[in-house]
Amino acid sequence: MLPNLQTPEFKTTLPSTDEEIFFRPFLVKEEKKLLLALEGNNVDEIQNAILGVLTSCVRGNKTPIDDMAFFDIEYLFLQLRSKSVNNIVKFNLKHPEGECEFITPYELNLDDVEIVGKQNYDNKVMLNDSVGLVLSYPTISKASSLSGLVATDSNVDQIFKSIANNIECIFDEDNVYDSATLDEKIEFLEQLTKGQFDSIINFYNNMPGLYHKIDYTCEKCGKAETVEIKGLVNFFG
Repeated sequence: MLPNLQTPEFKTTLPSTDEEIFFRPFLVKEEKKLLLALEGNNVDEIQNAILGVLTSCVRGNKTPIDDMAFFDIEYLFLQLRSKSVNNIVKFNLKHPEGECEFITPYELNLDDVEIVGKQNYDNKVMLNDSVGLVLSYPTISKASSLSGLVATDSNVDQIFKSIANNIECIFDEDNVYDSATLDEKIEFLEQLTKGQFDSIINFYNNMPGLYHKIDYTCEKCGKAETVEIKGLVNFFG
């Protein structure tokens, strides 16, 4: 019988709750599934691969992986990637416009990447002076339908349903309404003014996430550039 290799274990904390999480590096078979999903460039396949790897590698979590806030998933997976492969990701930076086609190599230390927006992220949204609602943190399965929301004739029903599903409760000065049905929540949303509804949209469009800004100067033309990296997939170079 061939020997079993021991894998090291690491720990980190979830940004949203400070819950302590233990994890091991992902194995070659797990990395293979992830790379295949990334090559396919299909959002659902990538999400499923990420969830599968985290489910296999994480232990001790009180919050199920599927129920973790999306920015927790981003942060946790970045930590996992750092310990499984290495903490350096190589980028080839190009000018967004102009005649210079010089490519600047850049090495990003994943330890320098942060979750931004957490400090000011409150899941209570006031609609007026006395009425508000509490929204749940979007999970990875819901984040794609709640990020960059722009209502059109084709998707408005889905947007209302997605938001309604994430309403934990509605409250006023006297009561907390936490047992409303999905249809009742949708009806409540339909009665809001555009400004009130936009305050909910802003909640999702400005939720915390991975972010890193790179300032560099092109060695060939001397032009200073700034590159902003957002979103988990964009941190793989």
